[in-house]
Amino acid sequence: MHSFAIIKLSYNKIRDNDIEGGICGTGFFIDEKTFLTAHHVFNSSQNIPNKGYTNCQYWIASRTGEVFEIINPKIECHPNIDTTIIRFPTNITKNVIEMFKTLPSQNDKIYNHGYLPEMPKIDANWTSNGLIIKSINLNTVHSDGKGTVQIIKKGSVNENDVNLTNKTLIITSYPGKVGMSGGALFNKDNKVIGLMSFGYPPDNPDKNYIGAVWINEILKEIKK
Repeated sequence: MHSFAIIKLSYNKIRDNDIEGGICGTGFFIDEKTFLTAHHVFNSSQNIPNKGYTNCQYWIASRTGEVFEIINPKIECHPNIDTTIIRFPTNITKNVIEMFKTLPSQNDKIYNHGYLPEMPKIDANWTSNGLIIKSINLNTVHSDGKGTVQIIKKGSVNENDVNLTNKTLIITSYPGKVGMSGGALFNKDNKVIGLMSFGYPPDNPDKNYIGAVWINEILKEIKK
């Protein structure tokens, strides 16, 4: 379904050949101009260049060829549900995910689409204002998983940059990788039931299992 990769590129000056970055996470649209991702993937404090660089730009890209630069975004941070909302000023996509607000059950079939933290194939050029990306090929950086709901519980997570307290969490039966964070967790009907947030072991890029925050926890918070 319609999960987008988030790409960050850092550089020092226009037309510099020294560019660092790549995919830093995943996200999805809940309407034509409202994009959700994990707070630990993208937030106001992280919207800065990589160490040793003076400039950075962000884009989001889909598997179907859409590429949108994130320019002066309206950012709403909700670290207590590990969620960041990016609101674009106008409608920019039709690739919107329908939400399923009923709590899933154990053993329900689920899946998610994510992206490896690597540099995808990018066709870009310099302008006087910075980089312009013509296209991004994500075919070699997919990081997907599928299986069933293993556990549903009220719980807390306090690992590294994820801090959740007494939230409804959905734990998968299958493993995952760094880069899936921020993407949608889908049910068998291709509707989103959660936002991918954490995995164990926390300090290993390869996770034995991964977890999501139930989408109703997020909707309840962002509608306040």
